[in-house]
Amino acid sequence: MPPRAQPMRIRLSDLLKWVAPTALAVGLAGAYPTWLLGGGPALCAQACAGAIVLAAVMVSSLLVAFSAWAGPSQVTTTFIASGLLRVAMCVGPGAVLLWKDLLPPTPLLVWLAVFYLALFVAEGAWVARALREHTAHPSLDELMRPRAMTRMDIE
Repeated sequence: MPPRAQPMRIRLSDLLKWVAPTALAVGLAGAYPTWLLGGGPALCAQACAGAIVLAAVMVSSLLVAFSAWAGPSQVTTTFIASGLLRVAMCVGPGAVLLWKDLLPPTPLLVWLAVFYLALFVAEGAWVARALREHTAHPSLDELMRPRAMTRMDIE
């Protein structure tokens, strides 16, 4: 039977430190050009796209954080698998908004893609940092395990 993986500590508050500034920076950087190209409706489409993607990232991150009890292998698997959920949670509401013709389609689609890519990178950085912190602290089993003798020990 393989050894049980050490649970990880993943905090959603750390995620917000990555996602919130990224979303704010991307949104602010694109607000003026979006307003110039499409006015108020385009800005509304940008804000809706940001809210949709942010909600999708938070749901995905909840799944990743919940899987932390099973160790780093499960965290990485959950992060990759939750990508399908993230995409579905972005495409679904976006398609409804397009179908109902509530917002201009071009800014909505562009901003869904931009926010998705930016927040995917931020969420990936959060997971990578959590994995790095987890491996920086060896488990008690690793500390107590006798290590093999090397040539340096003999000399």
